[in-house]
Amino acid sequence: KRGSEGPPISAFELNYSYDEIVESLKEQGITNSKTDRVKVVFYPTYLSVGDKLLSMEYEDMVVASSAGFFPSYYEPWGYTPVETAANGALSVTSDLAGFGQFLLEETNSSSRKGIQVLRRKNREHDKVVEDLARTIEDFLSFDKTEITERKHNARKLAQLTSWEKLGENYRQAHKMAVKKMIETRSNIETEYREFDKPRPYFAVHDPGIEGLQSLDKDFDNLVVIGNGGSVTSFRAL
Repeated sequence: KRGSEGPPISAFELNYSYDEIVESLKEQGITNSKTDRVKVVFYPTYLSVGDKLLSMEYEDMVVASSAGFFPSYYEPWGYTPVETAANGALSVTSDLAGFGQFLLEETNSSSRKGIQVLRRKNREHDKVVEDLARTIEDFLSFDKTEITERKHNARKLAQLTSWEKLGENYRQAHKMAVKKMIETRSNIETEYREFDKPRPYFAVHDPGIEGLQSLDKDFDNLVVIGNGGSVTSFRAL
């Protein structure tokens, strides 16, 4: 829909009156007008072919993108920057995300071309914003050759987190957990006591329908002779 304020920011009509992301963009003067140097498409749903807007799967959209920015304030790991890099796009994470910390520990700055780790830990918000803006400007200044090289390197960095590389950590963690469980159980004193079997709380007795009990015996002995001489037990019927 197009209103009096110009093209919408959200890709879908929101069923609520206030959205913090949309309102923050408007406060910064980003309204998707013709004069805006930055255009925003807010996509408040999981990307899929079925949404009938981009009609693309998430992985296809990432491949078609130039970069993905995920300046997380906190994430135990952070799969989105990994997925972005693995699909061959430039990626930004932070040192407050597990993936960012992993890269800082396992790689040096010269080998991290293609994935930028934004420093957020114990830093002022405004300084972080300046660094992120500078990172975006750097990405925009790359020529096609450098972009291609950095995308290839981003893909290689993402492979450091593959199951072949990190799977052993899960196996070791499982072994440690099993060992700890066995040690804990061996230190537990177990006492066995004999006890009487509890009596049932209720019992069901089916007296049958009065006057029809005697038919059971008759049904067991009754047979039906049909066409062709076949004999069938009445109870089976």
